[in-house]
Amino acid sequence: MGAALSNDTDFLKGQVKVLERVAAGAPLDEILSEIVSLIEAQERGLNCAVLVLVDDAIHFRSGCGTRLSPASSKAPDGPAIQEFYRKACNQAARRAGLIDVPDIANDPAWASESAMASAGLRSCRSFPVLGAQGEVLAAFAMYYDRVGDLNSARSEVIAIASHLTAIAIERDSSLRRLRDSEAQLARELASAKQLQEISSRMVEENDDDALHDSIIDAAMSLMDSDAASMQLLDQRSGALRLLAWKGFHPEAAAYWRQVEAGAASTCGQALVSGERLVTEDVETCAFMSGADDLEAYRKSGLRAVQSTPLLSRSGRLLGMLSTHWRRPRGLSEAEARSLDVLARQAADLLERTQGKTALAKSETSLRQIIDSAWEYAIITLDPEGMITSWNAGAARLLGYEPGDILGRSGDILFTPEDREQGAPAWERCKALTDGRAANERWHLRKDGSRFWGSGVMLRLNDETMGTLKIFRDRTDERRADERQQVLINELNHRVKNTLATVQAIATQTFRGGDVDPALQEAFQSRLVALARGHDILTRQSWERADLRDVVDSALEPFRAHHEDRFDVQGPALAFTPSMVLALTLILHELGTNAMKYGALSNRNGRVEVGWSLDVQKEGALNFHWRETGGPLVTEPTHKGFGSRLIERSLRSDLTAESMISYRKDGLLMEFSIPLSRLEDAPLFQNVPPPPLES
Repeated sequence: MGAALSNDTDFLKGQVKVLERVAAGAPLDEILSEIVSLIEAQERGLNCAVLVLVDDAIHFRSGCGTRLSPASSKAPDGPAIQEFYRKACNQAARRAGLIDVPDIANDPAWASESAMASAGLRSCRSFPVLGAQGEVLAAFAMYYDRVGDLNSARSEVIAIASHLTAIAIERDSSLRRLRDSEAQLARELASAKQLQEISSRMVEENDDDALHDSIIDAAMSLMDSDAASMQLLDQRSGALRLLAWKGFHPEAAAYWRQVEAGAASTCGQALVSGERLVTEDVETCAFMSGADDLEAYRKSGLRAVQSTPLLSRSGRLLGMLSTHWRRPRGLSEAEARSLDVLARQAADLLERTQGKTALAKSETSLRQIIDSAWEYAIITLDPEGMITSWNAGAARLLGYEPGDILGRSGDILFTPEDREQGAPAWERCKALTDGRAANERWHLRKDGSRFWGSGVMLRLNDETMGTLKIFRDRTDERRADERQQVLINELNHRVKNTLATVQAIATQTFRGGDVDPALQEAFQSRLVALARGHDILTRQSWERADLRDVVDSALEPFRAHHEDRFDVQGPALAFTPSMVLALTLILHELGTNAMKYGALSNRNGRVEVGWSLDVQKEGALNFHWRETGGPLVTEPTHKGFGSRLIERSLRSDLTAESMISYRKDGLLMEFSIPLSRLEDAPLFQNVPPPPLES
């Protein structure tokens, strides 16, 4: 079609120059302009243009076209390939082949392109520029100022134009990917530093509100967002409460002050699902359509939002972290990774805040409880015995205010004589070793007065390794106990004197000679038995007595001569005073009868005394006296005083149901006492029954 304008040497030099520019990293548009100029120099009347395929692989942009008029150079720029099928260059790119248009003016596909004709462009040859993998990178268009056959164009020129253009575009793409990678790496490094700074601040900073703001700032920076918010889940109501925010319109912030589960907002929906939710465009979001939440987004100028649930390390939902943008957009994988790390930190912060709040409430509640116990002095001491805490009850009881006593030795609460004997150190040592130490002693107040303190010292099972001392003023009770003991001792003394007087009177009365000596002995022994019962009750301050002690005491006179002939077994429990005296007399009568007529009247007989608890239905204490190995037993023809005494004691004092069997091999007596009869005498729990004795 036209003669060549440059020789092969110049053409080769031009190619080398282009490659050098590519290697030097020159801008793509400049390199493409040099390629176009190099190709245009090969033939007269030739104008070239390069259309580069953009990243979406659908649209082209003008790469260069230095000699085309502005109108013609803009003609193929921008629109989608589907809309430019009729254009030769686009057809070439789509078909990945050579496309010739010998006469643009008379080609129906170009009839609307008047700019081409006005620019003097009469014909066109277009071909695709392919990458190393065969993908289309661009379209190279060669426009001529004449109509005619295009086959005369040099094929090597087309090949070189395509090759140089492909090298330039692929090199530019590689450089852009490298720059993007470096930029992404720099952003991720900056994000990591920012997240590390937040972690450090969470360790060092105690101002939770300031840390909430730091989380918000970090979220906006990491996500390149225009707004952000952090919400706390109210565990009682199940709603999200706004903790911190930036970028909202004040009315929108007020609207989102509390968000219910299922609300028409991203955070409300994420609260229901428990998973991150991304809304790329609120205007096209189905669940926001027509909702007040959409108006709140609009008022703040927001178009996109993501909400990430904040979960504790055990998986419990704590709150929500959200970021918002003023343009529609999604969330990249890199952003999601950074957001996950930030969400972990935010969740840790919320969990720490909740823990601190709960601890503060607990400490306040504990302090209120301790201070409300105004009757009790509650004190803590360190391992050296220095006072570390002092409640209101201690101030009232001992007279020291906390400021006067904290940090001082707890020994000042002890009397001089107790301090001299080492009581403070002994009490602490026992508490630390055994876990507890009784605190029953006289104490000193600030004014020097004394009171009887009753309580306990306990070991604190915490890192302080200190002790807790709890006691109250029992001075009145102590003095009452002392007075009661004096009265009991006086009563015991008078009872013994009375019994001794009765015994003396009886002895003098029986000396007349008309009274059977056996009756005198029976009377005397009954008085002694009654005295033994009184002795047991005296040791227990007339409150109760262990049944085993009662039995042993009653059998003692008979065991003196028959120690190995008694078997006694039964659980430990307590009897009331009236029951003690009644059982003592019953056992005395049974023992006396056994000595005279039963198992203890010969050398081989034995006596078994036992009792057990039957907790079925209303429950009962079952007691038995069983004789074996004695003389042949026959039922008496009349009841003596002893039998009547036993029956009256069982019926009146023990409310017992009884049965006496005069078996040939020995007497058997059984009786049952209702457990309700023992209500005033608590059972000794966790005490094993005594071993079988003989």
